[in-house]
Amino acid sequence: MRAAKESRRSKRSRFLRDAMVDVQIASRGIRNKRVLLSMRQIPREIFLERRFAAAAYEDGAVPIPKGQTLSQPYIVAKMLEAAAIAKSDRVLEIGAGSGYLAALAANLGREVCAVERHKHWCSVPDRAFGISVVGTWICATGTAPRVGRTGASST
Repeated sequence: MRAAKESRRSKRSRFLRDAMVDVQIASRGIRNKRVLLSMRQIPREIFLERRFAAAAYEDGAVPIPKGQTLSQPYIVAKMLEAAAIAKSDRVLEIGAGSGYLAALAANLGREVCAVERHKHWCSVPDRAFGISVVGTWICATGTAPRVGRTGASST
């Protein structure tokens, strides 16, 4: 029963991601196939608090803690397309927030170093990068940076 519920949730998330990419991103002129594929692969809702998860695929920014927002999907795609991240690139992101952009960039490049000063976000890369991306993250909180390395999951 639990597996069936997870499967339905996963299918719904996939459907919503595909719709987000088709309607909000590709139809507005984003053409980079790697960016579009990465956005189809990374579940946006895992970067949000549960109370905001339902808004993950809406066409707008979503609140995250510390007075920040997870940017509108189109804006995220536009930034990634403009960055033109090659598979061999190392990416530095300052002010990583929830880690969503870093997770997408990790799907595009060789390595990501994401720096965030709010300790709240330091556990998010573990959860996020554990699904389908490879990358490195640094969470700098005050004077004691926390560094982690992740690998591709078997899922």
